[in-house]
Amino acid sequence: MFSGSQSVGQFGICACLVGALTACDFRSPRGVAQAAESGAQPELTEGYSLLYGLLSKEKKAEQILLLKLESEPLGRLVGRISETCEEACEKLEEFAKEDPRVKPGQVSLPRLEQATRKSLETSTAGKLLRSSGLDFEVRFLVSQLSALDYASHLSRVLLKNEESPSRREFLEDLSGKCDELSREVYRLLRSNMRG
Repeated sequence: MFSGSQSVGQFGICACLVGALTACDFRSPRGVAQAAESGAQPELTEGYSLLYGLLSKEKKAEQILLLKLESEPLGRLVGRISETCEEACEKLEEFAKEDPRVKPGQVSLPRLEQATRKSLETSTAGKLLRSSGLDFEVRFLVSQLSALDYASHLSRVLLKNEESPSRREFLEDLSGKCDELSREVYRLLRSNMRG
């Protein structure tokens, strides 16, 4: 399959990229404490931090396709996912300049949650690295489905707690885009299952 050094190098690249695909985001409590000290709502700050962390990783999702051959439909779809997430990150960065509650900070996750996410990330990276063809596409699409659904739901929860009209509009739009991309991922998954 791969030579020893090539396999280790590709596993490292794949492990980094899979963090994006499994929505792993490990952060310390420091940023949350800073948000609380500044009078910002810690929950809102944490929510935006989680969203920004996920989108920052998802915008790099197409990089894994550099290691794997993929079908044209998968390549186009992952390109759209990456583009949507990159645009959303840029918008969040603009919002952060206006309001410290939106500035990506640190999110404190319990140690067991961190360990679970790390275990999942390692497992998923290994499975993606060892897979190819249809098996790779299905595994990759399942990970994308999960990340997009998480982003959509997180956007909706933030929307319920957001007062700013421009951010509310952004969150509603982002949730809709993630839902649409999720439906496209599901359709491609179904077509792979039939094919």
